[in-house]
Amino acid sequence: MITTLSTVFYVISLVEDKNSKYTIQKGQAISRINNDGNFLIYNFTCWIPLSQSEDTAEFLPLQPLQQDFVYQIIGKFTLSQDASINITITTSIPLSLSEENIPISKPIISLVGHINAEASLTESTYHLPLLVKPYISADSYNPITITLLHPSDGWLKNSFASAKKSSLIHCIGILFIIDHAMYCKTLEFQFIGTKSTTPSTVAPPWKIKQENSSTSARNTIENQVAVIHKSISQSPPEPRTNEQKTSTSKKIKVFKIADIAKSLLTKKVETSSAVSYNNEDQTSTENETIDECTHPPPAQSDPPAKRTRKRSYNKNK
Repeated sequence: MITTLSTVFYVISLVEDKNSKYTIQKGQAISRINNDGNFLIYNFTCWIPLSQSEDTAEFLPLQPLQQDFVYQIIGKFTLSQDASINITITTSIPLSLSEENIPISKPIISLVGHINAEASLTESTYHLPLLVKPYISADSYNPITITLLHPSDGWLKNSFASAKKSSLIHCIGILFIIDHAMYCKTLEFQFIGTKSTTPSTVAPPWKIKQENSSTSARNTIENQVAVIHKSISQSPPEPRTNEQKTSTSKKIKVFKIADIAKSLLTKKVETSSAVSYNNEDQTSTENETIDECTHPPPAQSDPPAKRTRKRSYNKNK
């Protein structure tokens, strides 16, 4: 489980040892935690790889430590029997600070663990026991309990009130050590899961059936999905072309309001033009008729008719 600590400390003692791959640095350092002269003691171990080149060593996150220097460090930690902190350093950055100007640096810790019991409320403060299992080395991996603290009216009050036993959580906070007990003033709190650390002994019936009959048929839908997935993976479907479309499919034309209005206006103009043309034609015809009536065309100059003389008959004869 994650149990990391970050702080600024001053190296007061240092010894080195080497093997085929690492330079092993061990020693003690102290960090200033208030203005009253109080401090924390760190028993550190630092593994420096021998393979890193001198040109790039100063840019690596893990720098070799030197006595009487100030460093910002990150590492895995646990509590020793004398209330000092055992820490394996994973990141070390030298700071250009003198020992007189060492800042106050309370240790900031990041924890992942299981809740031991539900939260209790004392003096307007929630306290929640968290079980963590730090791994420092092969002979130092014992579980420890850190009590998480948060004000009852704080912004994490709902998370503390709803936390259940065996819930897996991640939190960040400030570490305090009082009488060999560790407390964390919680700054961040997040649920990861609610699994218990105790292994389950329940044997589900479907698991037994699966083990006894490995040749049982899979679900029909599951088979279909598996076949489709295999087919798509091997040969992705090609997009259809125009030739592949059926001849019976009809393309639906979408008419826009602007097109409809334009069409109606065009028809109206054409109708008005046709009516105007017909009226002009009719007016012209009527004018011609009136003109013919008032001004008849001249008579044709036919030859004069031959006059015939009537024969008179004498009645006395």
